[in-house]
Amino acid sequence: MILLSVFLAFNFIGFTALTKTNILQPWLGAKRNTTTNKFYNLDGTYFYTLMWTTNEPSVNGDCVTFKGASPSGLQVTQCYQLQPAFCKQTPALCNSAVIGGPNTWSGTFQSPGYPIQYYNNLDCRYLINSPNNTFITVTFYPFLIEEWYDSVDIYEGNSTSYANWIGQPSSYSYARGFESSGNVMNVRFKTNYAITDKGWLATWKAKKDIPVITLSGTNGTMTSPNYPNNYDTYDEQVYQISVAYGMQVNLTIDDFRTESKYDYLNIYNSSVQSNSTLVYTLSGTSVAPFNWISPRSYMSMKFVSDGLIQYKGWHAFWNATAADNNHCPSGWTFSTNTSYCYIQSSQYMTYAEANPYCQSIGGSQVFIFTSRELTWLTDFTSSSLVQPWLATTRNTTTNIWYNSDKTTPLSTYWTTGEPGVNGDCATFKGITKAGLKATQCYSLQPALCRQMPALCPTIKDYGGSSTRSGTIQSPGYPVQYYNNLDCWYTITSPKNTYITLLFSPYMVEDYVDYIDVYDGPNSSYPFLGTTDYWYFLRYDFESSNNSVSFKFHTNSIITDKGWQLTWNAKSNTPPIRQSGQNGSFTSPNYPNDYDPYTEQLYYITAPLGFQVNVSITDFVTELNFDILEIYNSSYVSSNYLVANLSGPSIAPWSWVSPSRYVTMRFKSDYMVQKKGFSLFWFIQ
Repeated sequence: MILLSVFLAFNFIGFTALTKTNILQPWLGAKRNTTTNKFYNLDGTYFYTLMWTTNEPSVNGDCVTFKGASPSGLQVTQCYQLQPAFCKQTPALCNSAVIGGPNTWSGTFQSPGYPIQYYNNLDCRYLINSPNNTFITVTFYPFLIEEWYDSVDIYEGNSTSYANWIGQPSSYSYARGFESSGNVMNVRFKTNYAITDKGWLATWKAKKDIPVITLSGTNGTMTSPNYPNNYDTYDEQVYQISVAYGMQVNLTIDDFRTESKYDYLNIYNSSVQSNSTLVYTLSGTSVAPFNWISPRSYMSMKFVSDGLIQYKGWHAFWNATAADNNHCPSGWTFSTNTSYCYIQSSQYMTYAEANPYCQSIGGSQVFIFTSRELTWLTDFTSSSLVQPWLATTRNTTTNIWYNSDKTTPLSTYWTTGEPGVNGDCATFKGITKAGLKATQCYSLQPALCRQMPALCPTIKDYGGSSTRSGTIQSPGYPVQYYNNLDCWYTITSPKNTYITLLFSPYMVEDYVDYIDVYDGPNSSYPFLGTTDYWYFLRYDFESSNNSVSFKFHTNSIITDKGWQLTWNAKSNTPPIRQSGQNGSFTSPNYPNDYDPYTEQLYYITAPLGFQVNVSITDFVTELNFDILEIYNSSYVSSNYLVANLSGPSIAPWSWVSPSRYVTMRFKSDYMVQKKGFSLFWFIQ
């Protein structure tokens, strides 16, 4: 307990309330420095002049009391006087705790007072324990504190020494996740005496310290832990597989049984495991048999189980398979890094002869346009005894290097010590450090050529006169589409129909990779729109007739998983509109069977101030598949859907609209047809 000092305005307000009925003024922890004639708190801080009562500070003493009566404030007092003491201490506001235990795998904890406000002058400790042979991860989100003055520090073990310090989360960065090396972690939350905020919520998890399983070669097998016995709780096993360069990994799962949704196997098309490289999440009992071929010479997987139900898991085998070079002409090599085909000539030639040679075999001379291409060319040319020509030359007037497309190569693309003065043309050095090298243009080197592969689908026309729905996928979906595409697709449907398009999932590089849609069989027809408007993405389109076409365009660098299109043909039947005091509707052909793929709209409009009473007297449709939708609005919207009627047991049925409008839509599929429905309506 210490003598109380005044250091903030809200302390002053609190003191007034506490002392206004006191007969004697209590001492404060403040005193005059007789040398400087200034008053200071005991901690050396200075307080505001506005905190003094009227006509203070005076010369009637060197110590300070607090006057609670009006006008309240600090008053100078002789230090030898007898006054009551005014004390303070920090209350027990911490929620310090020992968290977890030998059988606990996850949990949350939070700052005192979260999510309203934490307190000043805290020094709270949270000791997390997890089961043996585990490590701990902790993530702070939300995280709102007074930066620089209030802090959360994370330590290894039961310690707060700097040698065991792991890190410190910040409101200003994404550094809010931390990991221990063992099964004990100590979290310390300290606050100063002034400003506070909402605080933080921490989520911690224990993870098994299981070594990564790394496999390479030509073939092998993998299983979940303990297979064919049940895997354990809280498993997290990572698998890394690599095969020879130029090959791909052919993965087959022949047995798979896990707890659906909660225990799963993630498959990644890279050695780096992230959302952008995730290809599949497999879970449940209906996965096997499963087959997938990686787009590269490496892949990885991660198996995760929770704390409840365990099954026997899964068994898989893999083998190296020849890379898919069918996109390229014979002798050329396809690069999944760039989506181009490459070839290096066997004969040597001067720089001037290199590009004509490439053109003569259907390609063009290579220049390096991305770091991904540089990486791939390093592998592709590493065994070459002579460095091949690149389409990059020096302008001898400006001394600047240019590629054949007038761009300049990045400085990072040059090998060590380059560009030198020993030539005005560039070759590619494939060994360390790989990169461009200045070379005399008359030297004899091999040519390095590339060309666009045939990566668009050979099937370009979909649908037909009797086809009413289907799906189309981007090249390489769901693994990865390719760069430098301009793929055209055309869909036709039966007469008297129109076509709806829905691109979902849709995962492409924003802004520069996109789909353009046209209201007819080619781009000479009206433009319906694009999937990427810069400001927003659009996934659905609708034609005005039974033909639609679209182009998938990609640029030269980044790709993603791609897209899947679901298209449907819908009957282009004019809507039926009625207004007035009463009327009636039937399904098409009633009382005979309606047609397959029927879609008929009905609109009712009553006079102002009236409602619509709808009564169905007869109703027989194919249950669940042929449906009458009823909306309490003048248009179709899921927000106003009142009923989905289907089957043989609907009639009699009646309903009164809350407004003057009713919209109905009858839809049938292609399988079973019935006589449909009959209804009448009137106003009230």
